[in-house]
Amino acid sequence: MGWAIMRQEIIFRDEDFLDVDEYAQRIDGGYAKITTFSYHFHPVRSGSLREWRIDFKDNDLHVNPDEGHNKHLEPDKVPLNVRNFNLYLTLILTTLYMSKRVYPFEAGAEAVYRLPLENGRRRLNGA
Repeated sequence: MGWAIMRQEIIFRDEDFLDVDEYAQRIDGGYAKITTFSYHFHPVRSGSLREWRIDFKDNDLHVNPDEGHNKHLEPDKVPLNVRNFNLYLTLILTTLYMSKRVYPFEAGAEAVYRLPLENGRRRLNGA
């Protein structure tokens, strides 16, 4: 038994929200492994923000940017490290995006997001 976060919305100011689905299973040593997730940012009233989604299901990790319908970008085609993502890292990404207004999946985004996401990963690993 791990956990399941199903169809939950985290609502931010201006009614922008993050739609969250995350499933995990317990593994050895009391740890859990996230087996499936979908983190989907929906800007509602923030006119300059764009939609995005990070999905992992059936060992398929990809990003859906807002350009085009159902366009899938493989992890090596986006400027951020989205491998081993989770809700905590997604909240870091989302709050930075809302404050800095640099779209996380376009050229130049790494300069804004890399260090905060690395720091988040270190905190998760207890360092």
